[in-house]
Amino acid sequence: MDTWGLLAGLIAYTLCSLVAARAAFAVQRSRLIAQEPLWHHDQDPVESFESHDRSSAATGAFLFGIAWPLTVPGYCVYRCATFVITARPRETDHERERRAQQLQRRIRELERSLDMPSLDERPHDPSARRADTTHVPSDGAQPRVTP
Repeated sequence: MDTWGLLAGLIAYTLCSLVAARAAFAVQRSRLIAQEPLWHHDQDPVESFESHDRSSAATGAFLFGIAWPLTVPGYCVYRCATFVITARPRETDHERERRAQQLQRRIRELERSLDMPSLDERPHDPSARRADTTHVPSDGAQPRVTP
């Protein structure tokens, strides 16, 4: 009976090792293929991975899979810690300024697309209105156009 338990535990450990190694290989493969154009922009990234990086990625994944009782929880703790530490940091002055410039640029693009005068060219007097402004009464009466 103890032999069957030991055999079942060994099979479960092996299956979990293979699953962890497969997942680690997939992550490492996608990272290497994504980074390949930075190193060799004239080659196909997948072919370059297959010819140069496949064996090292498989070896690293195999080692990750063998040590899965340590690496999987450690990797999860690392990911959680990274998320907590880097989640929504306060914006710096530079980031706020860059965002304001992007918003202003987008406003100008939208104004040009609508063929409207710029916010800078509009009168600053809130009582100044265009002559063809239509006023809709709140009581449901017919709207009137002011000259």
